[in-house]
Amino acid sequence: YGSQCPEVFVLATSGGLDSGADRDPFDESYNRLGSNWVSHVTVPLGERFASNPGEIGWAYLPYPSTFGLGISPVPTYQESIEMGVARAHTLLDDKKAQCGAQTKFVLLGYSMGSEVTHRVVTEIGARPSDSSSTALTPDDVAGVVFVASPYRPKGAPNLDGPGPRGGGFMSSAPAEHGAL
Repeated sequence: YGSQCPEVFVLATSGGLDSGADRDPFDESYNRLGSNWVSHVTVPLGERFASNPGEIGWAYLPYPSTFGLGISPVPTYQESIEMGVARAHTLLDDKKAQCGAQTKFVLLGYSMGSEVTHRVVTEIGARPSDSSSTALTPDDVAGVVFVASPYRPKGAPNLDGPGPRGGGFMSSAPAEHGAL
């Protein structure tokens, strides 16, 4: 139901080398290097809410997700992140324009996709809350999930207990997500 207007729309952003700029956002079978980790969240969500069609829908963010050295045509890590952030904002704002206030949003990122999601959430969190806005605002966001985030603060707890001693490779400082 990701192409429609579900009550909750999940934007799932895959990790490094696990997506592509040409990825069909609604293709469940897309697979690179034997993994589509975020489908471990989206597919069980679909199964859990199968008796309530339209309650949950999702799309996978198409972005290069590469670690290239800037040698064309393979984008660098940072270029991939920037393309992912731009595509995420476009997809989210288009979905908000399509669905209005009837749809709430959850942003899910895994590994490199967590960095994309982190940057998107930071930008959305800085926007003023305004339910009449055509761009996604903090009022539209029901939740954010970072898995294997490069921005994980040192010592941040896991859901099932203490977290690892170290933090993510990008920063061990607490993230600032504004209203989110």
